[in-house]
Amino acid sequence: MPTTLVDWLRICKGEAIGPGGVLGARPDQPHLDIAHGLSMHPGWRARGWIPVAGDGCGDYYVLVGHGELAGHVGFIDQAELDEIDYVVASDLWLFLRFLLLRETGDRRWPVDRQTVLSTDPAMARVPRGLQPWSGDA
Repeated sequence: MPTTLVDWLRICKGEAIGPGGVLGARPDQPHLDIAHGLSMHPGWRARGWIPVAGDGCGDYYVLVGHGELAGHVGFIDQAELDEIDYVVASDLWLFLRFLLLRETGDRRWPVDRQTVLSTDPAMARVPRGLQPWSGDA
């Protein structure tokens, strides 16, 4: 299984998969291009956030590159693009699994605690206020 961002870019070159597309190296399709996303939100690079997908409504999913949540994928609402609203997966590959399952009609992710933790037990260690099923998220 690929484990680095370089591997990710080789596999997913920015495809219109999911509600807002999965981002990659797609300068020909700016809405699917990681570099374009970073240029639109320069603070993300400084925070170590890499945009990896959209939700189709202007919100983003970002891979966290450093800090306490390094390796996790967070959801960023367009209303506040400088903070992670909540964490949706403990790693990129689990995020993709959840995203694709959602596209097949499974609507339990990310808010059904039992469903998420049965597949991604590391989500239990995410700070409570960043868990999507907590009342604080």
